[in-house]
Amino acid sequence: ADFRYSLVRIRDNAESIAFYAGEDIENKEVNKRLEKVIDNRKEINTAQRNVEFFTTSYNYFVQILPVWVVAPQYFSGAIQLGVVSQSAGAFNHVLRDLSVIVNQFEQLSTFSAAIDRLSSFMYAIRDADESRTDEDG
Repeated sequence: ADFRYSLVRIRDNAESIAFYAGEDIENKEVNKRLEKVIDNRKEINTAQRNVEFFTTSYNYFVQILPVWVVAPQYFSGAIQLGVVSQSAGAFNHVLRDLSVIVNQFEQLSTFSAAIDRLSSFMYAIRDADESRTDEDG
């Protein structure tokens, strides 16, 4: 938002900037804000990569876990192959219901970020307008 604001401000004040030879100052300011945008995007990409690594690993792990648990009983002859398949299916059914947070983590984090931005916006409005109270929002 700061970067877009600086670009709009330059467009609106281009004549004044040129008249007072402020191109270098404005260029430095825009470059500084562009670097913040790039750094922010890098942080977002890193966080998204980490979330994807975790959720993908989690989804593969839960496919292997039930077989790994009952495999010793199968190899010892205590259970048949069908029981291994049944236990894997039952485990995955129960786990799917319990894994809502992991499976919806990206959507939950997006929602949380939106709430955080709205909260910051509300505090900025409250700080700018001293007449507002907590009841006003």
